[in-house]
Formats: sequence, C-alpha cells, structure tokens
Amino acid sequence: MDTADSAIAQFEMESVASEFAKSTPTFWKFLCASACPQWQSSSVSGGLLVRLVMAAACLMKARSQRMSALQYIVSIVLHNSGAKKAAFTRLNRLGLAMSHKSTLTKLRQMATKFDVHLLDWKNSIEAAGLLHQQPMDGGHIQHLESTGSTTDSGSKVGELDLCKDLLSGSFSEGQDSMATSEKVEYRTLFQITGDNVDFEIRAKYMTLDRRNKSLHWFNLIATDERVIPPCVLGNTGPRRSIMSVSNSEFFPSLFDHHCIRNDFVFLVSKVVVKYLPAFGLFSQFVGNYAAHEHSLEAGNKSEKHCLGLLELNENKHQDMVEILCHVNSNYVPYKYTEDLDGGSQPVEPLVCLQFGGDQLTAERARNSKKAVINGHQAYQRLDALLPHAEDFHCSMNFVNLVYKKFYHTNSSSDVGTMYQLRNKLDRRDVSSDTKNYRACNSFLQDVLNGYIIASTLQHFGMADADDMDVIPPGLPVSQQQTWFHGEMVKIVDKFVLQWENLEHTAGMFVDAIQSGRPFQLHTSSSSHHSGASSDFQHLHPHESTPLQTGQFAGRRACSVAGCEKDFATDSERSHHERVAHGLTRVPTRQQQPTGAANHLEQECLDDHIFNYSCSLMKMALLERNFQDAVHYMDGPRLLRVWKFKMLHFKEAGRTK
Repeated sequence: MDTADSAIAQFEMESVASEFAKSTPTFWKFLCASACPQWQSSSVSGGLLVRLVMAAACLMKARSQRMSALQYIVSIVLHNSGAKKAAFTRLNRLGLAMSHKSTLTKLRQMATKFDVHLLDWKNSIEAAGLLHQQPMDGGHIQHLESTGSTTDSGSKVGELDLCKDLLSGSFSEGQDSMATSEKVEYRTLFQITGDNVDFEIRAKYMTLDRRNKSLHWFNLIATDERVIPPCVLGNTGPRRSIMSVSNSEFFPSLFDHHCIRNDFVFLVSKVVVKYLPAFGLFSQFVGNYAAHEHSLEAGNKSEKHCLGLLELNENKHQDMVEILCHVNSNYVPYKYTEDLDGGSQPVEPLVCLQFGGDQLTAERARNSKKAVINGHQAYQRLDALLPHAEDFHCSMNFVNLVYKKFYHTNSSSDVGTMYQLRNKLDRRDVSSDTKNYRACNSFLQDVLNGYIIASTLQHFGMADADDMDVIPPGLPVSQQQTWFHGEMVKIVDKFVLQWENLEHTAGMFVDAIQSGRPFQLHTSSSSHHSGASSDFQHLHPHESTPLQTGQFAGRRACSVAGCEKDFATDSERSHHERVAHGLTRVPTRQQQPTGAANHLEQECLDDHIFNYSCSLMKMALLERNFQDAVHYMDGPRLLRVWKFKMLHFKEAGRTK
C-alpha cells in the first residue's frame, strides 16, 4: 500500500481488496473464511469488505512499517474530527493509526500541493497563450488559426472560438501549435472567493507575556465555472452609453411578472406534492428543478480547491492590497516579456478572474485596486481581478429584511406570526438580528411550507393534511396535469399575488416610467399586500403639481408658483408651505381620493391576519426562488428575481 500523497488522496477499499485477492490469494481467502465461514468471492462488499481490508492492513503494518496507507487515512480522519493526542497514541499502539507527530508531518507534506490543480490550469493557459495566441487590447487574446497559415493581427475572429482556444489545454515544448490541428484538452475557468476568518484566543491566566489574542485571517477558495458563456462583449468599450439606457429596463416588466408567477407556481407545486399525500400522484408532473439552457452543466459537481489561509486582515488597507497581489501573482495567467536583466516580466493578463466575497470584501477590493491604478502595466494595476459581491450576501441581507418586517417579539400571542411559531416549535437559535443565518433561513423556509400547506387546505376545503377526497371523481389521466396546474395557479393568484390587480398595476408602472410621467406609491388599506414592498402595490400618478426640471419622480412638489422645492412626504411639503409661504392646507372630504371616505370603517373590515400571511408568503417565495436559481445556475431567473429584490431593498433603504 503506497503512502505517497497522491496515493492516499486516491485510496479506495475496493482496489486494495482486489490487490490482496490477486497478489496473496491464500491470505485473502483465509481472512474471508475467518470472517464469514460461508463466504463467496462475489459476496464480499460493503461493511464486510472494509473490515477485511482493515484487518489485512494491520497485519501488513506489523510486517513492514512502510505499509501504512490505511493508518494514515484513519489518522487524518481523527485529526479532522478534533481528536486529542492521547487518542492517536492509543490507536497507534493498536496498529490502527499513525502517531500524532507522523500525522502532522504527512499533513504538512500534503499541504504543499494544495493549489496544484489551479497552478496546472494557469501554466496550461500561459503555454497556450505563448504558443497559440497573441494579446489584444485590454488583456484579451486573439486566436490564430491552426491550419498551417497564420492570420493577420487585425483580422476579425469569432468570439466563441476565441473563448474555446483560450481555455485549450497545454502544449508540449517544441511543438508548433499553429501547424497542427490536433485536438487539445479542454480546460475550465475558475473564480476566487474570499472572506475573513476572525477568532479570539483567551488566556486562562493573563500576564505581561500571556495576553488575549485577536486573530484576523483571510480564507481563499477557488471554484470552477461550470458554465462558460460566449464572449459577447467587446474589448474596446461598452456596447451602449449609460445615458441611453432607460430606467424601465431595471424594473420588472410585464414579462417578468408572468415569469415570476410561473416560478411561484412551480415552487408551490413542489411543496404540495411532497407534504400532502392526496397530491402525491401528481409528483410525476412536477420536476425536481426548472429546466433551462444550462441544466446539463448545473448537474455536474463543482470542483473546489482550498487555497489556504493568509495571515492578513482585510480591514487594513495594506493587507487587502497584499491579498489581491497574492491572488494576481499566483493564480492569474499572464503573457510574459523579457526584461533588461534577461528575466521574464508579466505584462498583460490572458484571462481575467472573478474575485468574489461579501459586499464589504468586494468594496475593499475595489478600493484597493484604485490605490494602485497609477501602475504602468496591467499586472501592477491588478486589472485581471474583477471584484463582485456573491449571491450569498444578497440572501443574508434579504432574510434579515424579511425578519425586520414580519418578526416581532411582541406578537407571541398572535397565532401564525413568525415569533409565535418560533416559540411553538422551540427554535431557540432563531433571533431577529439573523446572526445565525442558516437557522433563521431554515426557519423561514419551514414557515413558508406551513403557509403553503394551509393555503392548499383552505383552497380545497380539506379537513386536514391526510384528507384524500380532493381530486374530482372520474378525472381522466390525460387531464390530471392540466387540472393540477390550474389549481396551483389559483392558489398563487389568490394567496400570493392577487393577480387580478397585478397586471393592471405593472402596466401603469411601466407606462409611467416609459412616458416620463411622475408617479407615487399608493398603498391601499384594503389590499391584502399592505405589508409588502412596492413591487406589487398599486402605483398612481401624482395628483398635485407636475414636477419641474431637476425634480425626481415620486416626490411632492411645492404647490406655490415659482417654488422649485420638492419633498419626500406630504407632511414635509405642508410644513414648508406653512413656514415659507404662509399657506395652510385644510383637508376636506372632497380632496380625499375615491374610496377613502370610510377609511376608518374599511380599516376595521380589513383582514390583517390574511394580509400578513400573504405578504410573508410572497417575500419568502421570492427568497426561495432566488436560492433555487443560484443552486441550479439559472442565470435569467436570477436576474429576474434581482429586479424584484431591488425594489424591496430600495424601500428598506438597503444600499449594501
């Protein structure tokens, strides 16, 4: 049994058993017969196979101390499990594990190759760039046809071929890559993700030389890009001017509302067929995921590589610059040129890498790049690193927003509220500050499932979840899918979206944006979305003075002629008119909008419990849709959910 680092990483019980059966058949038969008198060679598998291999490994280690691959694996498992040194000593004497010192030595040896895969990828890209490609402006590369004749440096090349050639495999030295059409190995792209690791070491007895230590490190992880989009963006500049982009393109359109409705129907259907036995037969019509153009790539397992901990603090500007320089110099493939001393110097990047993290990490990375923007070359300016905030940060922020809206500690006696359900289910790890994100997110998803089940029971008039008398008798098999989908649409329209008013609301919203008319958000007390954000609320044009030049849509302009001031609320405008112009507004019943005369009576008739439940379902479904799109790498759906989330963040004043 080989104890090399690569052999331990690729160790398999089945291969060791096959080696014993082939090299020492008598010894292996003896072990099998000892463990199971009525054994057969084909029946040795599972737990029995593991025990036989472990017994053989202990005997082989007694024969030779170098035959200890399995013992090393057991020791590494003990180390990762946090076992103490005494456990290593006792198991080592039994021949089941290595000593604690030998385990640490082996881990140090294996740690020296933690980034070998990423370095191989970088070297292959650099070799392909030197032998197969030429650089273009902005660090991009231009493909040279591998048909024996080179193309002119200014010729136009297909951008999709450009990406494929950029990611091609390595070439052997001395091979003329431009004179051969041999197919090369395909290589993928990676993105680097980092975050801070903070912990404190407290001294049991504090002295002058034994103090508490506060450590701030930075962890880096490389993840492969399973989906590599074609290079559709140019290298010389943006495709459109920002001044030509309408604001309506950043808001949800009617098409987006229809798509989000279909997404909600799919998510609700998954919960119904999973938790209600009466609808179990419809599971064949509800898939595990929503298919999209990259579903095949999303089904592959991601390849991740831990790049180790850097003893640098991202809160310090100089340390953040060192972190970016470390990533840039070690993992970004560059084109090299010969300097005056005869050495090689990196000039232009062959591939740009995404550098992800939370919003604070991305902001610090961007500021650190600005600090070195005066560098003479792209390598010095860190142009190859593209900082961005990860989607996980958005989920944490949105879950916190949901808790701010719907989780209140004074609602313990209100049945169905989040805080009452938290106490009833004894979820003590859930709190309003959502510091324990995973516990809070899990509780939110459980509450959503409960609300979906309760809505389904009410829609079908079911007595409980075990009620089976819901499907119409005599329903043909060919119509079951259509019937089930129609009922799920009714549930979403009634309990989540209020679809009758949504299309009209969205149409008014888009028309107001495209026509440049001012508008304001008007929340009707009779709408069951009074606790929701502005994306599904009614939008009405401003009834008062039209906006003047320089004023923003949605603000209240002063009604006095010649005054160009505008205000966010009616109370601020009234105060300004009273103080600055001596004008006093006297509200009358004729000035009130239609339907508001009996506001107090209507307030009493509103079902606030129903409003709370529907608003919570909508926001929780929006977050589940976001997480589902991230999990299955559905880019268009992810961007669509971002449009709706943006409105919630705007309403809550969340800019980060």
